[in-house]
Amino acid sequence: MRRCFLPLIAIALFAATASVAWAKNPTVVMETSVGTLKIEMLVDKSPDMADQFLKFAKNKFYDGTIIHSIEADHAEGGRYTPELKMKPVPPPASAHDYNGVEPKRGTLAMVKSGEDGWIMSEFHINLKDNQDKYLKVNSACSCVCGQVVEGMDVLKKLEETKTAARGPLKNVPTRPVIIKSVRVAD
Repeated sequence: MRRCFLPLIAIALFAATASVAWAKNPTVVMETSVGTLKIEMLVDKSPDMADQFLKFAKNKFYDGTIIHSIEADHAEGGRYTPELKMKPVPPPASAHDYNGVEPKRGTLAMVKSGEDGWIMSEFHINLKDNQDKYLKVNSACSCVCGQVVEGMDVLKKLEETKTAARGPLKNVPTRPVIIKSVRVAD
């Protein structure tokens, strides 16, 4: 009986995390097993999407998840454990389309989920400039909501990571790229 209530409690705590009006764009520090990324969250350009990512960071949701897919143009993470189990996700946010911020190498965008285009917890880090992907009408990508400001060497390591199909997923790193923690730095 208690096990049934634990996910509900987690969802309630997540939903209760209030949005913060930021005086400036906050920075998050993402510690991974291949290095550290510092990401400026673009609350001035994409407040809803940046806020969604920041809520997950504040609630330590990303801790222990993995980068579960690496393709030629992006790395995707934020939902799966190293065992490829999906973490239960709190209520989604509505997605926003292109906001004018170019999806260049080192930008971060939340991933749209399903046909309704809701944003859950997954994100893309662009390994290449991806204007074409984001400008498509039914793109799986939402608008850019972050920019890597330190750690571009980590992107190079991700690009060089060997991948293979594993379970239901394609392009899974053969050696897990673990997201150790994501914390709001300022």
